[in-house]
Amino acid sequence: MEDVLTCYETNQIPPPADADGVAGRTDAGWKIYQRQTMKLTKENILALNPCHIGLVFAESRNFDAVKIWNTCPRGDWMIWLLRQTQSIDRQTSVKLACLWAEHVLSIYESKYPDDKRPRLAIEAAKAWADNPTDEKLALVKLAADEAWKARRADAAAADAAAAAYAAAYAAYAAYAAAAFAAAAAADVAADVAAERKWQADKIRELIPCPFENL
Repeated sequence: MEDVLTCYETNQIPPPADADGVAGRTDAGWKIYQRQTMKLTKENILALNPCHIGLVFAESRNFDAVKIWNTCPRGDWMIWLLRQTQSIDRQTSVKLACLWAEHVLSIYESKYPDDKRPRLAIEAAKAWADNPTDEKLALVKLAADEAWKARRADAAAADAAAAAYAAAYAAYAAYAAAAFAAAAAADVAADVAAERKWQADKIRELIPCPFENL
């Protein structure tokens, strides 16, 4: 899994400290970790070292942070930006990853209706995100291992199981696994671009834009 996550882990940033941010709740009851609205300049964005296609997108928006946020077509890019700017906490990352995995879980379960390992991994991750205890984290680790074993030769089912695994993995290991979960879930969808857009719109629905322009 670490190799798969390399593209998201080039700039490892530890989870933000509670003392530096503001916790709030959306109408959906989500706990959102967010710094005071952050000003992002072109120089700030370039310093984050985005991937080439992400950079091209930012350039197409004239490095306008608010416009980038409001029009970004990919959930994994938005998770990456939130993480790189320390504008999201791990629990929220896990909740988002669970959303991505749940959205394509039916693809796996339609092929393997008796195999509940991916579903159990998602449920364990959600339980931890709602109440992050050591006991629940231990259960997440076990469920994640089982979800990884659930990958099948069928490519679509394998990606769906991988998305579930990544949702659980985000709780205890790679902070970037939420972005991987988004990417894996999009890959399994019949319309990849539409799935990416759905993810991005869901993030915007749940998390107010944390950026502003100078």
